[in-house]
Amino acid sequence: MNKNALIVFLKAPEKGKVKTRLSMDLDEGFVLELYQAFICDLLETLEPVSETFIYVWPPEKKNDLEALIGKDYDFAPQKGNDLGDKMANALDEVFKKGYERAILIGGDIPEITADIIFQAFNILSACHCVVGPSKDGGYYLIGFQKFRFSTQVFDGIEWSTSKALEQTISTMKNLALSWGTLPALEDIDTLEDLNALAQRVEKGQKIGARTLELLKKL
Repeated sequence: MNKNALIVFLKAPEKGKVKTRLSMDLDEGFVLELYQAFICDLLETLEPVSETFIYVWPPEKKNDLEALIGKDYDFAPQKGNDLGDKMANALDEVFKKGYERAILIGGDIPEITADIIFQAFNILSACHCVVGPSKDGGYYLIGFQKFRFSTQVFDGIEWSTSKALEQTISTMKNLALSWGTLPALEDIDTLEDLNALAQRVEKGQKIGARTLELLKKL
């Protein structure tokens, strides 16, 4: 059995329900198409990573996600009252399946690569935890060794703020957990983020083909 598991948190592709901050400045139909491109490019990029679990929100919309990416994945519902609960529950479920290391990411980091995921698993060979910082003060990736996993890492975090990463690291310190960090990446939440991504692509940054085609329409 592969000892490593990758969890991908995805929202069902619904117009007006995904990347809502982007929809404040861009057409909802375009934003939906962009989100779908993010998802498809991400999963294509991560094909070399085996043992991938897709956690869906909202659970009753799983069929919409299956229609986009196919049924050849292990799907599960996100469960919990907030993002912290959902992440803690998903990691706990995967560890109960017997995996020794687990990493969790979202679907809106177009610059992530399979190499970064493999690097994260390598860090977990030596550290209890791994985090991938995002430049807005949050993180795009978090992972744990099974035997040092604690749901307390997700308690009391101010999600979607510039304090999330700092508070998470502080909790890890309080729990005497060791951690390693990955290169900082940017998730795409706003038009400013999207324009910055387009500028990096112009300078040579590689991203998926679907997302690249949509950036050309900006």
